[in-house]
Amino acid sequence: MRLKTNIFLWVATATVVPLTVLVFGAALYSEAQFRRDVDHEEAANLDNLVSDIDRRLRIERGMIQELAKVTPLIDFLPVVVAADLGDTHPNLVERRLTLARFMDSFQVVVPSLRVIRVLDLDGNTLLRAGPDAELKEDLGARLHLERPVGGSYRQLLGQLPRHELSIIDLPYPRDDRFYSPMLDAVQPLLSDGRVVGYLVVSMWGSYTDQILDYTPRPRGGELLIAELNPDDPARDGRILYDDVSNAGFARLGGGPELVQDYFGGALWDAVQLAPYGAVEIPGQKERIYFVEYHPYPGHLISWVIANRVDMSTLIEPFQRIRIGILLFAAVALVASMIVARLGARQVSKPVAELSRMMKIYAHGDTDIRIRNHGPDEIRALQDSFRYLAATQASLEQERDRAREMVIQNAKLAGVGRLAAGIAHEINNPISNILSLAKLAERELPADADSVREDITGIRDEAIRTSRIVQGLLNFARQVPPQLTRFDIGQWLEESLALVRQIATKRGVRCQLENVADSQVHGDRNQLQQVLINLLVNAAQASEPGGTVRVRAENVGDRLLIEVRDAGPGLAEEIRDKIYDPFFTTKPVGEGTGLGLSISLGIVQAHGGILTLDNHPEGGAVARIDLPVKPTTEADSDS
Repeated sequence: MRLKTNIFLWVATATVVPLTVLVFGAALYSEAQFRRDVDHEEAANLDNLVSDIDRRLRIERGMIQELAKVTPLIDFLPVVVAADLGDTHPNLVERRLTLARFMDSFQVVVPSLRVIRVLDLDGNTLLRAGPDAELKEDLGARLHLERPVGGSYRQLLGQLPRHELSIIDLPYPRDDRFYSPMLDAVQPLLSDGRVVGYLVVSMWGSYTDQILDYTPRPRGGELLIAELNPDDPARDGRILYDDVSNAGFARLGGGPELVQDYFGGALWDAVQLAPYGAVEIPGQKERIYFVEYHPYPGHLISWVIANRVDMSTLIEPFQRIRIGILLFAAVALVASMIVARLGARQVSKPVAELSRMMKIYAHGDTDIRIRNHGPDEIRALQDSFRYLAATQASLEQERDRAREMVIQNAKLAGVGRLAAGIAHEINNPISNILSLAKLAERELPADADSVREDITGIRDEAIRTSRIVQGLLNFARQVPPQLTRFDIGQWLEESLALVRQIATKRGVRCQLENVADSQVHGDRNQLQQVLINLLVNAAQASEPGGTVRVRAENVGDRLLIEVRDAGPGLAEEIRDKIYDPFFTTKPVGEGTGLGLSISLGIVQAHGGILTLDNHPEGGAVARIDLPVKPTTEADSDS
């Protein structure tokens, strides 16, 4: 695949696609958040509308309760009592006229109270005031009663609370109930502490229409109110107010319309499940927000108040945003193609030159010169290649050193196994030689000095051989380490005390410069053997008057012990042989060449590292790097 295509894909994948997805996601999130905000706003608007309607209905109920206390009605109560007893009050005509005029005047002021009736205890109408009142023309005649449908309602009315306004549904002879959107408000009329009649008001709802008509319709919404009355199938689902059909509480006419027939029954089904919420009409881009409201205290009858919103008003701004995003993506892709072409020119030439130089270097020509040009990243790559070429030699040296260490470990392991076998085979003859030499020396006469010297030489050489054998056994690690936890400071002091006499004889001073406040988990004696071996080697390598310096410090979770001598340092020709068994630079008889080999094995058995190198300030320095294990682990192991 060409570089230009790669750059285009990189730019498109890294910028255009994520940015487009991000903006699309932001638009979707904003749309979802806007929809949620609209849902909250519509729900709040419906709640405010319910509050306004409820406030108006409470005012009208309060006016009905106060209406029962007006003087013309109080003066009319004796007429009601007389009518209930079957008599005619002497002031019937006068008081009927007075009350009728008052009611007419009251309805002019409060037209929402459509029909006002005064009933006796059986529910018969004694006086009716309203736009179609029948008794107005008979006000000056004798009393005619308008009787309710179904006979006496004395028992039903008698169950109403005496001092409260009740909402009930009373049938009347004319079929005007079809036109009434609300139930009747009934207020018992009291005289001398007892109920003598009832004031019944059929509310027309004209003020409710005004509230609904002047309520703002955000986003072009359309209001609808329907009655939910499970006890009256004729009224259950009846539309009371509708913007589409222009129906209203005071504008009802024609046949009844039911909410079950609206919106495919979606609103009806939703209100059966929840008292408020939102529902989308299947197959139409409309969303209906609704809330259920109980206008009559103490009744199961409720109104569902809904606002229908066209979804296109909600999603149209975001559709324009999505179109803009697509246009942006198209422009960005074209720009990416242009950038890819320019970028390929800037990158391909220096990359091709760098590739050529790498091939030259691979064929062994390490004298390379690369001209710095191109973008910063290519320049960094060129610098990295120069650094790679410059450090290749040192890396090869490190690799050779690591290989030598692997070979050395393998050599030590093989020699260790061989040494263990040889040591076991030699140990018994040496013991026999020592025993026989001791017996022979006992049998010598007192004047056999020359023979005694020969036997003494045999015994010394046997003892020397036994020491070599013991060294071989230690080198082969036949003795398992006894792990304990010990303090570094005290251990260093004891080790220095053991070698100070040897150092003093050579005119060398041992100095402890720094001691870490730490503890080590290991074999105290074996590690002391390593340290003593390094101290003796340092004392023997130092010039008279020199100082062997010992340091111990914590580096992270490791303990680093340094032993630095004051000698000439390590010669290059012996650096690769210092750990070989039986290799020594000491005179014959002063060393076996196993000290460093045994020390290396002990340190490695403890998970540490033993190194010997020249110090920059002169002399050689031996370093023991040991892990410091937690105290709890050391305790458990010990």
